[in-house]
Amino acid sequence: MNDALRAAAAESGGHPSHEQLEWDYDPADWMKPWRIHGGGLEASFTPFYDKRSRTNLLVLASRTDQCFGTWAGTFTTDAGEQIVFDGIEGWAEDVHNRW
Repeated sequence: MNDALRAAAAESGGHPSHEQLEWDYDPADWMKPWRIHGGGLEASFTPFYDKRSRTNLLVLASRTDQCFGTWAGTFTTDAGEQIVFDGIEGWAEDVHNRW
């Protein structure tokens, strides 16, 4: 959960969930909207920029897609209060390293 969502949960008297989040995205097209859900969170992330990094030195390799975009969705607190958010700018990334 990113910092903005953690802050919203804390302000409402809720707290971040320790449940595993499900991340649904298309690695063939990083600019398609991402879906994230679990632990009271139902969110979408719509990228507007993908900062790509690729390194392949045979033994060492890394691949990073750091997407910047906007978050929208709902967060339901432990008390059942639903917090709606929309247009929060942030990021999400997918990183693979081979050392």
